[in-house]
Amino acid sequence: MINIKANFYTPDGVVRNVELVSEFERTPVFTLTPAEMSSADSFKKFCFSKGNFIFEGSSSDLMEIWKYEFLRDSGKLIYMPDRIGRLDNDIWLFGNMAIKDGKEYHPDNDGVIWVDGEGYKPQGFFVASTGTTIESNIPSLSTSDVDIVEISEKLYHSIGGYEAYIGVGWALATIFSQDIFNVYKSFPILFAFGRRSSGKSTYLRWIMNLMGMETEGVGLKDTTNNFIVRALSYYGSLGVWLDEYRNDTYITQKDGLFRSAWNRQVSGKGTNTSYQARGFIVNGTLTLSGEESPKDNGLFTRCIMAQLTAQKRNREHYDWLNRNSVNFSNVMYKLLLNYDENRKKVLQAIAMLRAKFLERKITDRTAENWAIAAATFYVLVKPDNDFIKWVEQRCQEIKKTGEEEHMLNEFWNDVSFLVSKGKITKDYIKVDDGFMYCWFRGMYDEFSIHYRQKTGKQIGRAHV
Repeated sequence: MINIKANFYTPDGVVRNVELVSEFERTPVFTLTPAEMSSADSFKKFCFSKGNFIFEGSSSDLMEIWKYEFLRDSGKLIYMPDRIGRLDNDIWLFGNMAIKDGKEYHPDNDGVIWVDGEGYKPQGFFVASTGTTIESNIPSLSTSDVDIVEISEKLYHSIGGYEAYIGVGWALATIFSQDIFNVYKSFPILFAFGRRSSGKSTYLRWIMNLMGMETEGVGLKDTTNNFIVRALSYYGSLGVWLDEYRNDTYITQKDGLFRSAWNRQVSGKGTNTSYQARGFIVNGTLTLSGEESPKDNGLFTRCIMAQLTAQKRNREHYDWLNRNSVNFSNVMYKLLLNYDENRKKVLQAIAMLRAKFLERKITDRTAENWAIAAATFYVLVKPDNDFIKWVEQRCQEIKKTGEEEHMLNEFWNDVSFLVSKGKITKDYIKVDDGFMYCWFRGMYDEFSIHYRQKTGKQIGRAHV
């Protein structure tokens, strides 16, 4: 006898949890796929794989069995969404609960969370070598009360600077990232960088704890673009942490993907039909870490840079933060229970701080990136004017850095170097009456050779 225990609606179709029963044994609950149901041979193999069970009927007999089982079906809908966190219907789904319209729902004995008569079964992102989902990695929220001000201040003293506050602000803004993106069409990347033992991994581990994620960063060296895109699609209004960024070719070739995550561009590929494509939409936010900051100016200006140093570190609160980090997600839990009210405050604060930064001649992109994290911290954690002054100072430094790293500046800096080395002589340059005249073709040829040796790349003459 076969019993269908539940039907799960996944993005790839319906799968069923079933058990097989004989006079001698009853199996645990297994997943039965449509392919295993569709023919007698496939179902026979399924039965053999689950124990001493034999199906001797034909395909017609099997169809009659399914007709009978479907008539017995309770008709309850259980969905297995292809993401965790915020879903399209504004349900927030986690491993241990769901939240909708300020009300929380908890799983039954089968791990199904029932919301308004519909069941939701969270799926893990990582799969073990056996093919089973690792459910321990599904983000979950703590109901044990914590104080976000206390967490932020202890993190500030441990890190040794306002990088702690900007990280907390970025994590809390991530919760509202869909609404923020709807207004500004982008969401900043948090980039933690510093030398070895500067505390980058510890810092980001605590930041990720705020979103219910007990995780280490995924190393970039052996990580595929496909993994990154799927992760950004799976985590709905939650963060994705990628570690070990460096300015090596095998890493920087992913810079375009990171830049596209900032404005949530879709990654897609064709299907068997002549006119359709399947895509992965960016639902999560991105944080990077490494010993080097990105040389790619497009990526650099899309990031909130948090530089950490070993000299500033203070271990006074280290044990407290580690011990209590398991409950940091209680901050997110409380924000979600009053989501609409908090969203209005966050969006209003971002708009005001962005306008202030623009008045100070900070570029649009930098103003938006830093205002999103800083204003969220200011309005949800504590109003700290010294922190806002620090943020403005950092924005001005980024503006200067961006100007210095502009391609034309890079060209002239390299020309200056080549002059000092005697590669570019007076034959290339003439100064007369306050003007400098350059033989551009010859100067560019020398620059091109030097730049290619330095970076392995080529900049076109017309581009310069």
